[in-house]
Amino acid sequence: MGALQRVVIKLYSQKGPIYIARYDKEGQKAQCLWEHLTKVSRLASDFASKVALTNTGALIGIMHDLGKATREFQEYLKYKVGIIDKVSFDLKGSTLDHSTAGAQFLSEKFLKNDGKSTLTSDILAMVSASHHGFIDALAPDGNYVFGRRLEKSEQEARKLQAFEALPSSVKDRVNQFLLSGIDEEIINFLTPAIEPDFKTTERNFVVSLLVRYLLSCLIDADRIDAADFDSKDNTAGRKQGKYIEWSLLADRLESYLKNIKIQHEIDYMRRDISDNCLNMASRNPGLFRLSVPTGERVIIVTGCINVLVSRVSGTLTKYNSCIA
Repeated sequence: MGALQRVVIKLYSQKGPIYIARYDKEGQKAQCLWEHLTKVSRLASDFASKVALTNTGALIGIMHDLGKATREFQEYLKYKVGIIDKVSFDLKGSTLDHSTAGAQFLSEKFLKNDGKSTLTSDILAMVSASHHGFIDALAPDGNYVFGRRLEKSEQEARKLQAFEALPSSVKDRVNQFLLSGIDEEIINFLTPAIEPDFKTTERNFVVSLLVRYLLSCLIDADRIDAADFDSKDNTAGRKQGKYIEWSLLADRLESYLKNIKIQHEIDYMRRDISDNCLNMASRNPGLFRLSVPTGERVIIVTGCINVLVSRVSGTLTKYNSCIA
């Protein structure tokens, strides 16, 4: 009997099945799914808290791998690492979908009473479904691809089977997050970012930025936990925000900007851009739009925003992000 088989037997000999999130690269140990969901929830919540989406990040994190809590996926994992030679069901390809279950669950929990989708249901479902690769809601021919994903049958997505498998402690956390004002968090985030005169395309763009931000929080949390599981040394080497003193870097940046000679009209525009960055850095976290001339100075603007926000707040946070 190999080491991996002994690990699996030990885990499943405990009271009730222990569902697995992954096996390590060497196949010598397995990570408990409940531990993975809990840690990803905590990390995603911490990342999302930078813009007051604490509970939203926590809910997405704890539900993203719901589809792994099924008999089929557990069998699939053992098949992928060589514990068993084949699976007892039709795999229909080289991978098994585990992302749709969480997306369906989150979508359904935030539907309107008449069953129609809401902004919250769409955002949460899109993020959860995309954590292994961003998916398009529409195909080039106009077909609603994402809608078909959410309409997968129980046989395909296994949502109900997975949720029933969750231990009571995880279910309690899920219910706690569902009642924590997710709708309000999202609305409070979007309201100041969407100006009254925005066109529909501009409003949708702002929402798309929120989706990508939450997806970034989830993917980072997921991959950090996977990396820590592969090697405990990763945890010890991570600085957890304790980096070089950012006031020093901000001083260097401001000194550099002051020494740029004003020779042309574009230089005045660039100075104005820099001043706008400084002014925006003192505002509360959120989404802001800054129109700038294209060119190499866009890189400088990105650096300005990140460093100046850190200078005003006193700390460097990873999610002072810019999309050029």
